[in-house]
Amino acid sequence: MNPSFLFLILFAQAPVSEQSVLGGACLAEAKMGLKEVQAFNDLAAQYREARKAGRLAEALEAARKIVRSRCSHEHWRFQLVDLLSELKRPEEALALVEAAYDRGSNSIEERLADLKTPIDSAAFKKSRFAAKLEAERQAAFKRKTEAKLKLASMAGPSKQYVAKRACPFECCRYGQWAANEGVVLYDRPGGSAEVGRVAKGEKVVAVTGEVHLEPIPVLVRYATPYGFSAPVGSIVFLLDRKGEGYGNVWVNGKIINAEQMHVRNVCRAVGSECWGEFVVAEDEKKMQEESEWWVLIRTRSGKVGWTKEARKFNGFAGCG
Repeated sequence: MNPSFLFLILFAQAPVSEQSVLGGACLAEAKMGLKEVQAFNDLAAQYREARKAGRLAEALEAARKIVRSRCSHEHWRFQLVDLLSELKRPEEALALVEAAYDRGSNSIEERLADLKTPIDSAAFKKSRFAAKLEAERQAAFKRKTEAKLKLASMAGPSKQYVAKRACPFECCRYGQWAANEGVVLYDRPGGSAEVGRVAKGEKVVAVTGEVHLEPIPVLVRYATPYGFSAPVGSIVFLLDRKGEGYGNVWVNGKIINAEQMHVRNVCRAVGSECWGEFVVAEDEKKMQEESEWWVLIRTRSGKVGWTKEARKFNGFAGCG
């Protein structure tokens, strides 16, 4: 066989790469100055104008340049994915999705769940990317099954955990507050005996507080997250949050202030950027929900009582 002909066959069968789709390798993403920001905005405007006018070839070229200059920018990457899908070029669209997935993009799982094309295409179903996703899902299922068995027999923090003298978010503060609405005060956190009331507009002192929550088990995938060390395969528990991605973590009977943010339901990029995964899938949603925050209030008349309606006051947030 003619060597040149053989080369053409092999080239035709080679998988589409991100570099070939973008027309070159991703550029270094240095901090953008005013000149670079203006150039980026000009390309974005060019893309939107061409897209609106139906000049898809022009829009495609602008989107390629945008993504190539900022390969980590998911919004523009998926703008290009959508355009390539519209142009019936699913292999190229898949190459961009797979490249983002391989980088361990923080929100790629949500993007994949929402993406109808090219994920629903015949090209995807027979692609190496589809096989990779299925293999990783099976591996995650196996890890989680084993972790749930371990969790059932291990000691951990109380399921009704109470963080004393705690404030549940960044910039949270106690001190001088003022009521936006009328508030009932109770004898204790979780209590039902009324001991006083705060009128709308009344100024009070928030003395302290506590956060009631259910600890969230996390399987350790990387042994040295920010703030603590734990063996790979061990289970720790996320407790109350402190702000800026940090909070209390229960580690083998000790409570440590450590990084909580880089935990995901399916954790591909094993490392400090993705050190653990939730043992129970629903816990990712639970992590976003408000814990029960009880605050001890002292009124001007000297009455003291507890409320879980802190957000009916001004003054609890110090960041403005």
